[in-house]
Amino acid sequence: MRIAAILLLLFVLALAAGGWAAIDSQPLVAPRAALSKAELDRAHAVLRQLDPRRLRDGDVATLNISSEDATLAANYLVSRAATGAILVAADGGQLAVDSSVAIPETPFGRYLNIHLALQQTDGLPEIEQIRVGRLPIPAALAKHSVSFAVRLLEQRAGTPLSTELVRSARFANERINVVYRWDVSTFTAIGSGLVESGLFERVMVYHDHLRALAARESGRRISLTKPLQWAFELARQRSMTNDPVAENRAALIALESLTNRRDLSTFAGRSAVAPAQSIPSISLASRRDFAQHFTLSAAMVALADPEISATLGLTKEINDSRGGSGFSFADLAADHAGTRFAELALADDAGARAIQTRLAAGVDDDDVVPATGDLDEKLTESEFKRRYGSTDDERFKRVVTTIYQRTGALPLFEPISTQEQQ
Repeated sequence: MRIAAILLLLFVLALAAGGWAAIDSQPLVAPRAALSKAELDRAHAVLRQLDPRRLRDGDVATLNISSEDATLAANYLVSRAATGAILVAADGGQLAVDSSVAIPETPFGRYLNIHLALQQTDGLPEIEQIRVGRLPIPAALAKHSVSFAVRLLEQRAGTPLSTELVRSARFANERINVVYRWDVSTFTAIGSGLVESGLFERVMVYHDHLRALAARESGRRISLTKPLQWAFELARQRSMTNDPVAENRAALIALESLTNRRDLSTFAGRSAVAPAQSIPSISLASRRDFAQHFTLSAAMVALADPEISATLGLTKEINDSRGGSGFSFADLAADHAGTRFAELALADDAGARAIQTRLAAGVDDDDVVPATGDLDEKLTESEFKRRYGSTDDERFKRVVTTIYQRTGALPLFEPISTQEQQ
């Protein structure tokens, strides 16, 4: 059972009780305009403040931020994966979080609106109110669901979770003040519990291997094909005695952490294998964003499923057209390549081994991502609508079909043959 199911539990219960009341025709929080450069810089600063890598095991730290900064950082994170808005308020001992996320059109509306209210206590804050759309969720049910999630994490992690992580939480005068203790073992246990048994440990094997090899490179930039081959050569070797699908899954997640400069060493309770500044920039077809799109989409398949990966990729491009970098069919091609690669690499034992063998033969950038030179990029929302209408328009679907066909024609992405399965 994946933890995503737990996080969706309240929503599922709400839908079961009355789907018509759980979805709204209007957003609870009005959509925000695209973040300005100053707002982006501020959001990054807030997130850096939250980064635990600056802490040592056992350190007690204080998070003290304004509700405005919390709102800004939350909206920045949401904008990277979905279309929605969040509003955070803190006063009188209560923390209120309102959120609205656009979902596919339904007979009931197209917005999932959630209101959450936490009340400070002498200990941990308690859930005072949750409302999904117009449907209130009883506080007792919400508390029971949280307790259930904690017990499941403890069961998956094989260790009790520390009850002293959060020492105190205060909400007043539009400020959030949380005193907490950084406990590496507990956070590692949480990370292990969020994924299938043994995955975290396997990911760290690939994480360390890739970072050590990348740090030896002399140039400031390398092609994604290098770490791709490093990862799957290690997967091929380890698959001689281990599950090849499980090895490929760990390799894909570690590739994403390397490409997007996420050092997971802190969560393993030890120092980094190689300093961040020694890791070269990773690109694909001479574009760093292609490498990021490819590996992130592949990792989402490894952790979730292909449909989620494809949907989030498309949602991000649509969001970019509304004031970000603009809608890009080229980025969509890199997304699809990553999704399709992961599908093949994780299909079954035979497919997993076949992908390992294909990469062992050597690959170039053109083998990993299809040609994109003639695909439209940097389209504003109005320009996208003028040229392609919507994602249901035949003009849009023709371009997507072209992308799929080009990807499928690359040797790396061909269906696994009968001979390869033997």
